[in-house]
Amino acid sequence: MRDSIGYVLLAALLVVALAFGRGSAQQQLPAPADSLTEGTGRAADTSQDLQRVLIDSISTKVIAQLVKAINPVVTPNNTRLSFMPTARTLKPGMGYVESMMLFLWSVGYGINDRHAVLGGMSLLPVSLDDQLFYLGSKSSIYKSESAQLAAGLISLNQKELDKPLSALYGVVTLGNTDAALSLLVAYGFEGSEMADQPLLILGGERRLGRRTYFVGEMPFYDQVPIFPLLGIKRYSEDGGAHWGYTVPYFVYYSFGFGGD
Repeated sequence: MRDSIGYVLLAALLVVALAFGRGSAQQQLPAPADSLTEGTGRAADTSQDLQRVLIDSISTKVIAQLVKAINPVVTPNNTRLSFMPTARTLKPGMGYVESMMLFLWSVGYGINDRHAVLGGMSLLPVSLDDQLFYLGSKSSIYKSESAQLAAGLISLNQKELDKPLSALYGVVTLGNTDAALSLLVAYGFEGSEMADQPLLILGGERRLGRRTYFVGEMPFYDQVPIFPLLGIKRYSEDGGAHWGYTVPYFVYYSFGFGGD
């Protein structure tokens, strides 16, 4: 009898010991699902850390170069502002056709590195004999990366004029393709009669974006400002064509041709 009771007590102790040991093991060993979750979290943290290290290791200059390569800055055909010419000349074999409000058309062409020619006419709703015609030229005198100097002649004629009206001009441009100032001095004459005072035009341009510029012109005569002309120009991707709007109410479009 005592042996039976002893066997029963021993069996009970073994059951309790096994149950306690199993509970302790379950507390010590993490669940498989939790292990997978923690492993995935650690991998994500490691990936984010690697991304931060890579981004931090790239300098701002490298990032700027990558952005510039993807979206290159346009080099414009900036031989003129809205009305006034700059001292920059057209490249050999390059030219443009420009329309101002659809009523005034002009064509320019670069003969060589230094000389360019210009011609144009009005297309008003009148007969051909009543239209305005003009011819001009521009020659580069000095050229560097930050300064250009040019001179030229422009002459216009219309049947109501006794003689063609002409002007000799010189223009200097200081700056680069991002920002520049230009000053034009022109002396008008009719036949052999020269104007008493020169016409001065102060012009400027400032890049606003890859293809967009702010342009402005202020003409002076007899040291008196006439009227400011302010506007914007937006170039095509190749810089050859552009459209512009100048206050007050001048809209123009230029199409480039020739070149490489």
